[in-house]
Amino acid sequence: MDEIHLLNHATIAGEDLSDHLKYFTEHLPATFVYAGTNVEQSELFIGIRGKQLAGRCVLLRTGPFPLNAEWRSLIASMERARPAQSASPSCTSPSPPRARFAAPAASGSRRL
Repeated sequence: MDEIHLLNHATIAGEDLSDHLKYFTEHLPATFVYAGTNVEQSELFIGIRGKQLAGRCVLLRTGPFPLNAEWRSLIASMERARPAQSASPSCTSPSPPRARFAAPAASGSRRL
């Protein structure tokens, strides 16, 4: 999850998201990676919900990653660890070209 520093516990939406993240960490056998800018200075880990979230996280300070062999190796190791690897294309390989036009929506349906 990117831009985790924007999570605001002072809003109802922020409270709901924080509760969902807490639920996920308690009930899903998975590793979650949250990324953000100046996370330590944000209000992410402040208050009751913030402290609960902080108790479920390990803060790793990193810098920008250059797009090189080390980055590709990191992405490849994460892809090997995910169970549905064969269901989606590799993040390290070029993306297939996207269709320029979508098929028309069926009558009565909505485009999302």
